[in-house]
Parts: sequence; C-alpha cells; structure tokens
Amino acid sequence: SDGNSCPEVITRTYSVTDDCGNTINVTQTITIDDVTPPTAACQDITVQLDVTGNVTITAADIDNGSSDNCGIASMSLDVTSFTCADIGSNSVTLTVQDQCGLQSTCVATVTVEDNAAPVITCPVNRNEDVDVSDNFTIPDYTGLVVVSDNCNATPALTQDPVAGTVVNGVGTVHTITITADDGNGNTNQCTFDITLVDPFVLSITCPADTSEHVDSNCEFTLPDYTGRATTTGAVGVSQAPVPGTVISGAGTVQTITLTAVDGGGNTEQCAFDVTLLDTISPVIAGCPANINATADTSYCEVEVSWTVPTASDNCAGVVLTSTHNPGDRFPVGTTTVTYTATDGSGQTDVCLFDINVTAAASPVISGSDPVCTPSSETYLVTDPGSHTFLWTVTNGAISGPATGATVDIDWTGTVQGSVGVTITSGSGCSVSNSITVDKVATGSTGIISSSTSLTRR
Repeated sequence: SDGNSCPEVITRTYSVTDDCGNTINVTQTITIDDVTPPTAACQDITVQLDVTGNVTITAADIDNGSSDNCGIASMSLDVTSFTCADIGSNSVTLTVQDQCGLQSTCVATVTVEDNAAPVITCPVNRNEDVDVSDNFTIPDYTGLVVVSDNCNATPALTQDPVAGTVVNGVGTVHTITITADDGNGNTNQCTFDITLVDPFVLSITCPADTSEHVDSNCEFTLPDYTGRATTTGAVGVSQAPVPGTVISGAGTVQTITLTAVDGGGNTEQCAFDVTLLDTISPVIAGCPANINATADTSYCEVEVSWTVPTASDNCAGVVLTSTHNPGDRFPVGTTTVTYTATDGSGQTDVCLFDINVTAAASPVISGSDPVCTPSSETYLVTDPGSHTFLWTVTNGAISGPATGATVDIDWTGTVQGSVGVTITSGSGCSVSNSITVDKVATGSTGIISSSTSLTRR
C-alpha cells in the first residue's frame, strides 16, 4: 500500500516452495474504497461591516464541527465577501470535501449588519456679524459639514438650532449641533460655536513662493499652509487645493489659494506657487558583470552580447543611454561599457562593466617533422572560412601555390628549416605561426646482392 491513494490498494505476494524446491508466487490485491461522504455541519453567524462597507468570512466561520471518517481535505464557501448591498440575511453554502473527493454541503444564514456610525466633522468655531439690530439669523450650516459613511454616501443631516432661528447680542456664543443619520439606525453628532461680532475689515497675506521635494513615487502631499498666512478679521482660512491633495511631477508648479472668511461670510484671497523638485536619482538594475571573450575568426575582434540593464526612477521620463550595445564588435583588449540613466531633473546613475577580449589562438600547422631529405612534404592549417593564406619557408622551397590552406615544400640538406603561415581574415586582421623542421639526409638505394636491395626510408 502507498498509504496515500484513494481508493487505497494493498498488494500482498505469497511464495510457496515444495520439498523439491519448486516455488510458486501468488499475488493478492486488496482495494479499500471510501464511500462515506463527510458530514457537513453549519452554524448561522452575524457579521459587522467595516468602515469601508465590507466584511469577509471564511469557511472556518461557518463550520460547526464538520467531520469525515478519513479526514477532511478542504472546506469552501460559495460566498465569502459582503457589502452594504447585503445588509440582512444571506444564505451561504459550505462545501466539505474529504481525502477521496467525496463532498457534502450545508447552508447557513449570514446576517450582515451595519453598526458603523457616520463620520462627521463640523466647521471650526466662527464669528458671525450681527445686523443693525444686533440680530443674526442662523443659516443652514449643513453644507459646511464634512460627512461620510461606510454604506450611505449622503447621510441625512439635521441642525439644532434649525436654520432661520434668530439670535441676538454682540459677543454671545451659540452652539450649533449637526446630526448625521445613515439610515441604518446609526447616528453621530458634531458641534461648533458661533460668536456674534460687529463687522470689520478682512485681509489675508500669503507666504512667499516655495519649493517642495517629491517622494519615491514622484508625488508630494500638500500640507496645511493656512497657518503660514497673516490675517486680520478672519474667523477661518481655507486652502485650495485642500491639505492632503497629492500632486506629482518634477517641475510642476501648483498655485495654492488661501481664502480668509470673516464672521459675516465675507472673503479675501491670496495665492502663492509651490514648485516640485526631484532630488532622487534614478536606479539602474541588472548591470552585467565583466565579460571575457576570445577573438573569433576575424582574429582582431569578436561580437559580444549581453542583457541590457533596466532603469527606473521615481518620476517618469528616465532615459537610459550607453556607449555600446549588445551585438557590437569589440577589439582585443579591455573595453569599458558605460550605461547612464538620466531623469528629467538631471539626476543620474551609472553602470560600468568591462569587455575583456583575448587574441585568437595561433593557427596550428600540421605536417611532417622531422623529415628525410630529399623529400616533398605537405603542410596545412584549418581554414576558418573566407580567409587568405601566405606561406613562407626557410632552408626549403615551396612547390606550387603558397596562398592556400595547404602548401607543398621540397626539403634538401640537413640544415634545420622552418615553415610559417600568415592567415588574414576578411576584415584585414592577421595572425601568424611557424614551426621548425629537422632534416635527416638518407643515402641512395644500393645493391647488396642479386636479391637484396637497400632502400632509403
């Protein structure tokens, strides 16, 4: 048995031997099959939506002790995620599968609830101008409230005192309460005070133009610049774009407008510019290691390829340049390849690696050495293709052409000779080699007897 298959197969082999030494083997196969599906057990649950209006469950949340005689392989749900659209009862099917692939299911009720109250932010305390009778009519402040909810994009807002209520008295303070109702039984409140004042002149002065640095995403989050303004007669200062607004791009110029408001709702504005600077250098990845190569059959150089590195930068527009490219031919010696990444702000990163090219091996001359003289011998080199040859000889004579891959040489005497060849490629590069040849003189054939002769070897 392998102990893991389903069905499980057990093989037994029996061997029987008689008194004469005869043996017979008998094999028995036992198949054990699991035909009992698992027992799926569910439980109903209640879940709460989070502040984003979502909730996720797992099979373990629904499982209520599911079991199987051979072990459970997996449990899964047909629905695992719920949103505000699912508030209330929802049917969920739990599927339980055992090790043999048998399945059972059960159905549970998932009750989705929204218990998250709306998030509400009132405007800051403010001054309001009275009229000639020292009266002030409370307006509808709900439009100044910032409110959000996980399931209702526009919760209902109510105000106390209601809009239209008349209050009186310079210097008196009145608390305004705003209540947000999300429609699912959840409410929240915020308050702010209004102080009744006499009207006066309103002014605002902005800070000077400034520069800010982008982050690793080429972005900058605008802070709250309202505190840098100088105001008179203002009960509040607002900013556009609002604090928290993300702007991007090196060199971007963003105009910030600050608006001062007084108690009577009168406004004054000023503006200044924010220029984005990028001081983060680009990064080159995948810079190749030094490459060693041998000159090919051109002898003087070789074609070398590599994987081009990549350049990245926090801001778009990085440019990667190089002194050489894959597939270029490199001469014998060391050549440094340089990649330079340059971003739009002039920041750079550099990748350097060397191409080390060694000269091609000298041609191997094949032929007899030593030789008996006088004789004629053939010498040759391997033809790498599309090359020219020039043979030279000392203390010998070339018979026939001296410009092929082979040459025939007549040897005489006993003074050591040499054979040399220069091979020139189609690109005009040459490589040479030579060998020395020892010479041994032999005598002429002589008659020793009427039936025996001496032959030079």
